[in-house]
Amino acid sequence: MTQTLWLLGTRLTIVADHSTTGGQYDLIEGYFPPSTQTPPHRHTRYSE
Repeated sequence: MTQTLWLLGTRLTIVADHSTTGGQYDLIEGYFPPSTQTPPHRHTRYSE
């Protein structure tokens, strides 16, 4: 599974998700413009 999303000017590519990993993890690649920071967030199903 590969799906690409754009979120706030950042390209996120979902390489693997819970449906392909037996619910163990999600694997996401992020491409951020220079000087961009990840906004505050939290994960409720997995640790980061």
